[in-house]
Amino acid sequence: AASLGPAEAGAKGAAAGGAAAAAAAAVAAETSAQAEAADDAAAAAAATAARGCAEAALEAQCASQPHLVDNEVCGNAKAGVHLRGGACALVEGNTVRAGGGAGIVVSEGAAAVLRRNDVSGHPRGEVHVLCGGDDGAAAAAAAGGGALLEGNRVHDSGGGGVLVSGCAAGGCTLRANDVFGNAAAGVRVCDGAAPLLERNTLRDGGDCGVVVCAGCAPLLRDNEVTRNAKAGVIAHGSGAAPTLVANRLLRGLQAGAYFYDGAAGIVHRNEIAANSG
Repeated sequence: AASLGPAEAGAKGAAAGGAAAAAAAAVAAETSAQAEAADDAAAAAAATAARGCAEAALEAQCASQPHLVDNEVCGNAKAGVHLRGGACALVEGNTVRAGGGAGIVVSEGAAAVLRRNDVSGHPRGEVHVLCGGDDGAAAAAAAGGGALLEGNRVHDSGGGGVLVSGCAAGGCTLRANDVFGNAAAGVRVCDGAAPLLERNTLRDGGDCGVVVCAGCAPLLRDNEVTRNAKAGVIAHGSGAAPTLVANRLLRGLQAGAYFYDGAAGIVHRNEIAANSG
């Protein structure tokens, strides 16, 4: 792991945080403007929201702009909600549970705001943000798409909680989510992604709190990562370079933060306590 002085680490953390926060604010502002211009469509979506278990997944593509609000989506063979092909969607207040694929997938250039959803019980992970494609190689090679995840509960998956693949800095923000009880990593960052993780709780998982793969440079700021079965944050492989600022890495069954196999990074002003590793 790289070890830098507090001044240099603080400057880099602040600069990266400012850029990512500004990009996320721009995405949120654009989505807000779209919502204001489509009040009638939003009202219709809320009025017709399905309150029982949907028999098929909700899918949006081809530059559509749906508002998916207060639905219950369960028991689907594939993803509960799949946004792709340039779709731009607001997904808010839904319960998405117990399907055969992932809970919510954002891929192929789609952009989404996912807010206050409860996503659980999927065997292949709960939320996948794949900037550019449906697989890691395509996601890393292609530009476009992304997501803001804010205030969601992501839990009790047979796989991981949130997968972020191929999203450049500013392309994906996770803020104030509660991610818990998942069999694999709470958040996995791969294929060159550089998301912002801010004020999330990542807890009680069967693996690591956050996994950072080769070539990825996420910023983790003011998160609480606690009571996971493995390391709180793990970074591995050449080019893995997370920045950890003011997080609380607590009571894990292995190390609070673990860097290996060529990983670098900055760890500054974190509380790392009561871990077993």
